[in-house]
Amino acid sequence: MAIISVTRYGLNGSKSNKLSAANRVPLNVSYLVAAGGGGGGGDQGGGGGGGELLTDSFVASPATNYLVTIGGGGSGSSSNAGSGSASTFNVFVAAAGTGGKYIHSGGTGGTSGSGRTGGSGGANVAGGGGGGGQTGNGANETSKAGNGGAGSSSAISGSIVSYSGGGGGGNRCGTGRGLGADGGGNGGYSGHGVAGAANRGGGGGGGSWCSVVYSGAAGGSGVVIVRYPNTYSVSLSAGLTGSTVVDGDEKVTIVTAGTGTLSWA
Repeated sequence: MAIISVTRYGLNGSKSNKLSAANRVPLNVSYLVAAGGGGGGGDQGGGGGGGELLTDSFVASPATNYLVTIGGGGSGSSSNAGSGSASTFNVFVAAAGTGGKYIHSGGTGGTSGSGRTGGSGGANVAGGGGGGGQTGNGANETSKAGNGGAGSSSAISGSIVSYSGGGGGGNRCGTGRGLGADGGGNGGYSGHGVAGAANRGGGGGGGSWCSVVYSGAAGGSGVVIVRYPNTYSVSLSAGLTGSTVVDGDEKVTIVTAGTGTLSWA
């Protein structure tokens, strides 16, 4: 699991005192964008792929509306599962993870350059793990279900949180299930898969088979997080759900659902 460091930015690149609105300049913003993870497939199904994770910084302008869209997780299924949805902040678009397949194949992680492939389970034995949205491929196995591929972690929220891991594959009776990684759900063990964690972009766990068919679970929804100097305040438009906390001389806004715009004043 890769660790993504977060640079703490102030006005003009340094720690700063509060300035009047007239003296403010464009502000440095650190951001994290995670897309929704794919759902888990059913009947020894593959785990869902983790959504892509984007982290960087840019210079924003006050009194400017920036588009925000939080991608949903893909639906789980008793056969082939659904893909997640992309998340967007400004011009930065994180690609969704794809759904796990019915019997064996894991879904692919978000694929705009960084997604990893899904793994395979043992033939006629179990489902493959979903690919991570950032760093790790889903595991290939010969006698059990595959584990989900690794995602990445970030401290942008103020504590280290892992995102965008693949879901684990579902098992067949008498074999081991696959484990989810970094927000991805575990595969079912003689039961349904486990959903990816909300607002972490992990894939859903695949469903198992044990005389009956069990369904895979939904992928985790995405998230947008921004960190900026506490001399500014964020406004979220109608349609967005989020919260803001103060962390020293910076603020952190976490947007957890919806589509709308974000602006600073």
